[in-house]
Amino acid sequence: MLDCLCKIGHAAKGKYASESVEFARSISKELNRTSKDIVENVAEILQKIKVKAGKLGDLGLQLEKELRNVADVDSLEHHLVEITNSNAKFVIMVDDLDLGWDNSDLSNNLLLGLLSASSYIQSLTTNIHVIIYLREDVYSILMEKTQHSDKYRNIERIRWSTDGLTSILSRRIRYNFEKAHEDIGEGVPFNKVFPSTIGTHNTENWIVERTLSRPRELIQLARFYTEDIPGNDPDDKILKSCETTYSSWKLDDLCTEYSNQYPGLASIFSFWKTSFFRYKYHLSRDSIDEMIFKIFDESTVNEEWFNKLSSEADFTGFLNILYEIGFIGDFILGGEGGSRTFYSFSDRHEPKFDEVQVHPCFRKAVNTVDRIRS
Repeated sequence: MLDCLCKIGHAAKGKYASESVEFARSISKELNRTSKDIVENVAEILQKIKVKAGKLGDLGLQLEKELRNVADVDSLEHHLVEITNSNAKFVIMVDDLDLGWDNSDLSNNLLLGLLSASSYIQSLTTNIHVIIYLREDVYSILMEKTQHSDKYRNIERIRWSTDGLTSILSRRIRYNFEKAHEDIGEGVPFNKVFPSTIGTHNTENWIVERTLSRPRELIQLARFYTEDIPGNDPDDKILKSCETTYSSWKLDDLCTEYSNQYPGLASIFSFWKTSFFRYKYHLSRDSIDEMIFKIFDESTVNEEWFNKLSSEADFTGFLNILYEIGFIGDFILGGEGGSRTFYSFSDRHEPKFDEVQVHPCFRKAVNTVDRIRS
């Protein structure tokens, strides 16, 4: 609500003839044209609640009422609705919620509170639309922890195709040519920078296979390639050679992304890299179980989640985590459509783990062999 009022207070120059605009202007001026971030807002509200609790004792059932009072929610709500009734429209987008999320009761309740708040704000007026971006695994966990999951089914599941991902690179290439006042000429922009093939593989497929189907990984791989290339002509050897650097970056990125939920991943993969040097990336269940046994037995990781799996010799539980974070895929032999490897980020699939494959983007980082050898 503060964010919306700050925007109106800063931007509206008598556009809305209502006293609520003056209120919004005072909010904007007080907060220097921008609201505090969520941590600052929560800290301020908690401090006010502590003062109230000192006077009132245990707040108990009064807590929600007091929270609304100390945060001036009723006043903010009144003026915001008045402004939207004058046809002002807001789109609120909330991202990066997995940063710091560790699947604890505290972090899950905070996110459920955010979902509840967004639902409430949207119920006030049709002129406020809230979009919350969540990782799919986080969303699934939250829905299991609430009795009101039916209220949060208005979702869009984002999936990137090969064409969609490579179109991002083509748009960036076209933009940079125009920015440099260079004629990009005819043809597909992607082909102006990247070779058509790399070895025996189509380059578009080769690049996308080395991502977790997300734009930021594709852009990072392209950055490594364009920074290394010496001239202006596409070069498949340079693209291939930058795979090692990219793979190491991606493994570090994975460990950082899940550092709160699964601390110690970096140590586990460091152990994997040195202890299973030149292992195959395609592994039978017996082979992967032997590797996990060695990780449980010899790894120096001392984290609660890992210790629990290790003490219970829960190999499947460990594999589920590797699958969930995208490090491995579940290889299914034969059947309709032939053999296929399923990854958690691209398919709805219940893994069996009869055979698994290390994802292509991590293979260089953990020193697997380039191909399956019999």
